[in-house]
Amino acid sequence: MNNNNASIVEWVQKHTLGIILIVGLIQGLVYVFSIPPWWHFDEPGHFEFAWQIAHFDHWPKFFEFDENMRRKMAASMDKYGWYETTNYHPDLSSNQPVYVGAAPQTTNYPLYYIVASLPLHLLGNTDFAVQNRAVRLVSLAMFLLTLYVAWETLGELVPRGHPLQWMVTIFMALLPGFVDTMTSINDDVGAVLAFSVFIWASVRLVKNGPSLSRLAVLFISLALCYWTKNTTWPAIPISLLVILFSMFTKRWHWLPWSLVAIMAIAGLLFVFRWGDAALWYLYTPQTQPSSVVTPLAPVGKYAFQLFATNGQYSYIGQWFNPTQVRSLRNKTVTLGAWMWADKPTQSNTPILIFNTKDGDIHSPTKTVNLTTNPVFYSTTILVPNETERMKLFLQPTLVQGGIRTYYYDGITLLAGNELAGEPHFTDVSASRGTWDGHPFENLVRNASAEANRFWLNPFISQKLFYDLYPGSFPGSIDVFIASLQDWQGTSWYYHDDIQTLSQTFWGILARNKAGLLGAPLSYNILTVLTLFSLPGLLALVWHKRKSLNWAVLFVLGIDLAGIWGLVLARGGGTLYFQDPVYTWARYTFPAIFPTSLLLCVGWLEGLHLLGKLSHISKSVQYTAFLAFMFGLDIFAIISLAHYFYWSQEQDYLILFILLPVSIFLFLILFTTRKTTST
Repeated sequence: MNNNNASIVEWVQKHTLGIILIVGLIQGLVYVFSIPPWWHFDEPGHFEFAWQIAHFDHWPKFFEFDENMRRKMAASMDKYGWYETTNYHPDLSSNQPVYVGAAPQTTNYPLYYIVASLPLHLLGNTDFAVQNRAVRLVSLAMFLLTLYVAWETLGELVPRGHPLQWMVTIFMALLPGFVDTMTSINDDVGAVLAFSVFIWASVRLVKNGPSLSRLAVLFISLALCYWTKNTTWPAIPISLLVILFSMFTKRWHWLPWSLVAIMAIAGLLFVFRWGDAALWYLYTPQTQPSSVVTPLAPVGKYAFQLFATNGQYSYIGQWFNPTQVRSLRNKTVTLGAWMWADKPTQSNTPILIFNTKDGDIHSPTKTVNLTTNPVFYSTTILVPNETERMKLFLQPTLVQGGIRTYYYDGITLLAGNELAGEPHFTDVSASRGTWDGHPFENLVRNASAEANRFWLNPFISQKLFYDLYPGSFPGSIDVFIASLQDWQGTSWYYHDDIQTLSQTFWGILARNKAGLLGAPLSYNILTVLTLFSLPGLLALVWHKRKSLNWAVLFVLGIDLAGIWGLVLARGGGTLYFQDPVYTWARYTFPAIFPTSLLLCVGWLEGLHLLGKLSHISKSVQYTAFLAFMFGLDIFAIISLAHYFYWSQEQDYLILFILLPVSIFLFLILFTTRKTTST
């Protein structure tokens, strides 16, 4: 009996990777076949591009589509209820083109789609639901490859047999949000695999030093990243750091750190400029800052400056805190400003935009004749009762020929009707003053442009985001930079955005339709467990600080920060949209390996610390981790089944607690029985 138990343990240890891959395979198959066809993000459009590669006799062009194919796909989408979540139902008997979502997802970086199209060459006129799942199986294969790459990367980081190697890999295999993405038809799947290979190649190089084979793998991974998706492009600049650190693995360890510090300082000085108006958002690129010193400024030394040319103009705006906005609902406010220009011209007075559930409402504005001297203009506005958010815009009019410079100062917004004369401010920031003998608090922050902020070098903004790669970044990177320096105005957005990232990381499945049962409490529990990893992580870093390979950890940290930072910028850069974009965790999954590593390191160390305090064995600690992950996995599958197949509404939150507990008890009993027999 003893020999049998020892053999079982030895067999499990020898075949741990195979067991995890089998778990990942079973998990992936469940998601491939339990989620109906087309029920992933933009899955019809991604499928359509792959189908075009397989069936067109030429390379597909942007916006090109086959109407007959679309009708067949639309019929399949209708059969599986895709249109039930939209306000559209396809009329397949008409001659009008049918709507199939954002399609096709044609791109200049088609590597994923070329691979995904392989089974479609063989399936011909097979039912489109079958073709959909065949392509999903290609994604599943990439998911399993990602797990294998993660295992190999951990083999470079920890000793053989270390629990982190199986913990991180099994975490990735069972994480509902990750599995949901990796079994969909989406180039995010290829991006995750490509960037995971890059991380593996980077770790090998930095740890072991350069060699022809290691450099070859690194460059292959860069090619995979470039031709798969732009969300993995941070790999290109990071690879320079990888090569730098790899050259000094044996000696002169201080040299790459010194060079990185110098490059970081030089880069920050080149990328950022100081002098744009703080708490204001420059929504269009201009070569000069929006804040300028002028002797004509009625308040303080500074004024706002905006430019307009033939057919183009720049404009800036400011967000108001939602709490502040709620107090103004259904009330009259007065909005005013001093305005002038470098030449006599016409322009619009400042405007308020009210965000409501039914869309944006623009306040009325006046067209005024500007001179070269400041004149105060004001107007009264009724704030709609349904206003949820509010923003203020300074927006000049277009000019015909030449260049105009428009100036604004003392932007004023206060509750109440318009008063006589003009306001008199008691400070240069125009935060308070008197108007027609009445004291008031200005609701506009930095109303006279006296306070400045960092802003993006306009050369970089123009060249990178408008000239070289137009449309590659959804929004304005400078708006994102400004938002980080305006927590009062944008904290509402980042609170909601981080919450969305957390929930979609753990799992809101089937294109954000099938959330975990018991929400929001179930997600709050997962947030607490996420935060639980931080004390353990910090404790481990402190205790192991002298023995850690800081070069490898630095590269992994840059990988993590690069991907997550771009995702946050992707959302924050859209703050000037009518509906700002809330980002989903699938865009962060290229960095799933360092993210999972951080969480598992923190949990492992936290469990060890708790084990020492309560005298719990390591086998029980590991059992608790496995029970949690398998319980979460089963709970997510039940949530899927509830959304798609169970019509009755029931409270399944108790399962979220009972599943891990029951699995834990089962594993404990199994372990106890094995130990007793031994």
